[in-house]
Amino acid sequence: MMRRIHNQKRNKMIGLYDLKEATKKFEKVEGRASFYERALSIAKEHPVEAAIIILATWNVNRFRMKFNNPDNLIKLEYAIKESEVSFKLLEKYDIQTIDFKSEAGVIKEIYRSLSSIPGVEHTGGSKVMSLMQPKLFVMWDSYIRKHYGILKDDPAAYVQFLVDMQNEVKDVGWEHESKTLAKVIDEYNYVNYTLPELEKKRHERTKT
Repeated sequence: MMRRIHNQKRNKMIGLYDLKEATKKFEKVEGRASFYERALSIAKEHPVEAAIIILATWNVNRFRMKFNNPDNLIKLEYAIKESEVSFKLLEKYDIQTIDFKSEAGVIKEIYRSLSSIPGVEHTGGSKVMSLMQPKLFVMWDSYIRKHYGILKDDPAAYVQFLVDMQNEVKDVGWEHESKTLAKVIDEYNYVNYTLPELEKKRHERTKT
């Protein structure tokens, strides 16, 4: 039985207004926003290239340090290839409709395979998964995990995070031509929890 890792101090669910405001702010402040859309547009035909675009723009420090080693690129290509069938099995679901109890094993295996690659790791793994199944997978990073009281970054913790996000938006009716609900949840988390921490770090660096 999976333990809830949701931050118990939270009692306000994410609403439609919150999501709409978050995506407006995200598009305004995040200059890299278009790179996700570019990567998404080629993900089905060129999944490895799409993953590289995301990792090189959103996971830049880890990517730069680790992908100098060509073996890691080979590992990425292999992991995506090996996960093709699993992604195919999950494509009928979105963040609101999936039964995570029945599909937890498949999701854990995909996450384990991707997050074990140097330069991809836990944050990058969730980003690649979002590219492959944008209706289902929500990205995370260390700041988001911290906010939601998530103490681990292993496959079980990621599945529980998805369960928590599903519970957050279970009653939201989201309609958007180009953005899925799962992607907008990420944008909400980013502008509310990641961005303030990044700005705090930038401010501290300017003081030294």
